[in-house]
Amino acid sequence: MAAEEHLALMLGDAQKWDQWKQQYPHIHPDLSHGQFSGMDFSGTNCSSVNFGHSNLCDAVFRGTDLRDSQLSHAHFNNAVLTDAKLTNAIAHYTQFVAANFTAANLANIDLHQANLIGADLRHASLRYGNLYRANMVGVNLYRADLTHVEGYGTQLE
Repeated sequence: MAAEEHLALMLGDAQKWDQWKQQYPHIHPDLSHGQFSGMDFSGTNCSSVNFGHSNLCDAVFRGTDLRDSQLSHAHFNNAVLTDAKLTNAIAHYTQFVAANFTAANLANIDLHQANLIGADLRHASLRYGNLYRANMVGVNLYRADLTHVEGYGTQLE
């Protein structure tokens, strides 16, 4: 299936997308460079999707499965990712300015040089995450799980 077909399926019926993802778990849809600003992906299975270099500003991902996804160089500014699963996601140089990650699972995420200025990570799990040189100025980490986080060079203020 070509990237255009992945995009058409994703933008269509969410139930059909989830059925397709369940039927073909070995396929990693390429939705890179997409324009998804303001879209609602709540509860959708977006595991192993390549959203690299995409515009996802103001998008909603409540309870969305983004495990093993490629998010590098994407823009998630003001996105809502509450209760989302981002386990093992790769998000190098990704923009998460003022994004809401309340109660999200970001275990083992790679946020190498990501920009999280003003993000809300209350009650989020960042266990074993890589925050190498990430910009976390003004981030709310109230009750966040930072167990075994790699944070060398992380900017906090």
